[in-house]
Amino acid sequence: MMEGIEIPPLYMIAPTPHRVSYGAHAWLAATFVLWAISTSAWCGLDAPTSADPNLALDGTRWLLLHAQSSAHEPQFGLRVILQFNANHLSLRTGCGTTTAAYEIHAGVLQVGELTRAVHPCAEDHKRFDRALLTALSARPIVKRSSNELFLETNDARLRFAAEPGPSAKAAAETIEVAARRKACMGMVPTMCLQTRTAGTQLWQVFYGMMLDFDPQPGIQYQLRVLEESVANPPADAPSTYTFVDALLSERRVKGH
Repeated sequence: MMEGIEIPPLYMIAPTPHRVSYGAHAWLAATFVLWAISTSAWCGLDAPTSADPNLALDGTRWLLLHAQSSAHEPQFGLRVILQFNANHLSLRTGCGTTTAAYEIHAGVLQVGELTRAVHPCAEDHKRFDRALLTALSARPIVKRSSNELFLETNDARLRFAAEPGPSAKAAAETIEVAARRKACMGMVPTMCLQTRTAGTQLWQVFYGMMLDFDPQPGIQYQLRVLEESVANPPADAPSTYTFVDALLSERRVKGH
């Protein structure tokens, strides 16, 4: 399904727990960073800095940490994944997936015609989703380090953290995910997943980040997961990623 792109406002966001299975510490850290940045010099958007003409993005995957424009207040938003592979990029949010060919010339990202598959989402998320596409299409300057990526235009700045795939050293484990979340409290209250190692009885609050897994209320899951530690992650990014390698079973639990 193709969808036209309008130009709405762009908001600062952080990944939210209903779009990705974060544990408490990752979610609370992102919340604190949002507060800190909203009172920092980032509130005034500077002109884009110099680009790196030699950078390469193919084979990389990135999680959006913050998005900022010059005129709008911080707002929580969607989990956003930007991936580059075989001279094409894909942008995946809770509202759909967009793909396009891309090139980088003199450190500037140039995106071809957008192909977009959409599915229902909240109106504010839909506006933000379209705003991200507007920013990508505006020939942003690209900068990256080993674990961070910045896309900058005169009106917006997007900051991403690297999301590596599991390596051969990733630890494999079979876990179960409870049919309901549990209230947990840090700097702000939130709802956390409960997990346990297969064959055990005690549920524990899940602290970490579970990628590409969108559990539905009332359903208990058994998963094979791969856990990967991240060396020197950004301060507001998780230190461990949990990749869902396989969905082994699921069942609806009565009373949930």
